[in-house]
Amino acid sequence: MGRKRQKSREKLPKYVYLAKGRYIYRTYLGNGTYGQEIVIAPGDAPLSKVYSEYEKISGQGGYTLKWIITKYLASEQFTNTSTRTQKNYQTYAKNLIEQPLANGLKFGDITINKISQRTIRKYLDDKAAKVSANRHIAFLKVIFNWGLERYSIIKINPCIGVRLYSEKARERYIEDWEYELVRDLASVEYIPIFMEIAYLCRARWSEIATLKRDCISDDGLYLTRSKGSKDEITLWTPRLRLAVDNALQFNEARFSHYLIHNSSGEPIQQSAFTSAWRRVMDNALKNGLADRFTFHDIKAKGVSDHESKHSGHKTESMKHVYDRKINKVISTK
Repeated sequence: MGRKRQKSREKLPKYVYLAKGRYIYRTYLGNGTYGQEIVIAPGDAPLSKVYSEYEKISGQGGYTLKWIITKYLASEQFTNTSTRTQKNYQTYAKNLIEQPLANGLKFGDITINKISQRTIRKYLDDKAAKVSANRHIAFLKVIFNWGLERYSIIKINPCIGVRLYSEKARERYIEDWEYELVRDLASVEYIPIFMEIAYLCRARWSEIATLKRDCISDDGLYLTRSKGSKDEITLWTPRLRLAVDNALQFNEARFSHYLIHNSSGEPIQQSAFTSAWRRVMDNALKNGLADRFTFHDIKAKGVSDHESKHSGHKTESMKHVYDRKINKVISTK
């Protein structure tokens, strides 16, 4: 039986120890004998550096989770995704790579061949934000599927078979008075414009932010829908015409191809909108709103209030997600 490691050395890789202010690696040759000492890092080096050098010199290579994520983010498959998807994936990548581990390393430092279903399960269990954790693992599943077709070092997709947390569909329906309260209290001028178009056209934030002036037609407002939904023209009503006129007047001194834009003529950035929306909600809560609602809930209100519950979705299941009004039915005679 081998000698038990001292507690100060428990976090170090196998056959690595700290001596005379240096991290030393000695290859085990069998029969109780070791190879010559090899200095792999100075004594003040972070543990991640020690593991990195250990993997190089021990023949395990640099095939870490960070490596495959970096490869994917530089791939054509990644660049072919939408701008919003790319931003989301970059955020997920950072969270995955930087997630701290109990041994002082980060999740991105784990070598590919050591990532199993149990590794993925533990990542999910350790994250407090369960919905975000689901997104991270869904993203990681895409990466491993991509890597399986390209690198022999990847043998399996450890995300397959791991059960994600169940996510309950949102049921928040915005009452008319709540909607009007928030719209009328909004201090940022473009917020009411976004709200009106989201409601009247049953649109997502990203679909509104990318609207251009040439989307305005004689018949109505042409909306390019995302996520596989069907594009459509919402016919003019006095209320929709007013919302579009307000959009054209917003920052009218600065011409832009975008319908709603900032002072530089560029689309409103999501970070700026999110901050403004948070302030609007905080103000509304102080002025009579009982519960927050998300901007995306406005699309659901638009679908719920629409005569035919039209949402642009191709499946009945997705239409049901956005119809949040309680059905009123005639009783049995």
